[in-house]
This record gives sequence, C-alpha cells and structure tokens, in this order.
Amino acid sequence: MSVEIGEIKGVLCSLARLNGAGFQLWHHREGLVFASGGSGAERPPLQDLESFASKVIQAGAYQASSAGVRFWMCAVPL
Repeated sequence: MSVEIGEIKGVLCSLARLNGAGFQLWHHREGLVFASGGSGAERPPLQDLESFASKVIQAGAYQASSAGVRFWMCAVPL
C-alpha cells in the first residue's frame, strides 16, 4: 500500500526551511513515509518517534510530548 503525500510534501519542506523545524508524516502500517530534514539539527531517537507516532494513531487526537530535554513533538492524525 502506497501513501500519497502529494503537495503537502512541498509545503512541509518550505516550512522547514523557514523555521528550521523538522516535519514527518507517519502511516499507521508503513511507519515513516516522509521527513522534511529540517535544518540538519539533531533529532529525537527513532524509537521515541515510532512510539510517539503509535500513541497519536491510537488516540486519534492531537498529542504533544517531550523527547528528552531538547525536543518537543506535536502531532495530529490526518
């Protein structure tokens, strides 16, 4: 199964260039399907990202969480 991210990919890449944040899209079966790359800054460990994505999908609602002292993750299921 392929996930179509179309135009949102360009929007997220543009936002990442403007503010230095990293954006990711996760699919409930395929896992990480897009990462903007941000400004090349450090990222939370992949295990933290996978766990957070699972939490968002299961809750079916906006979630926010910290991943250590340096990272905040916010997400909404689409």
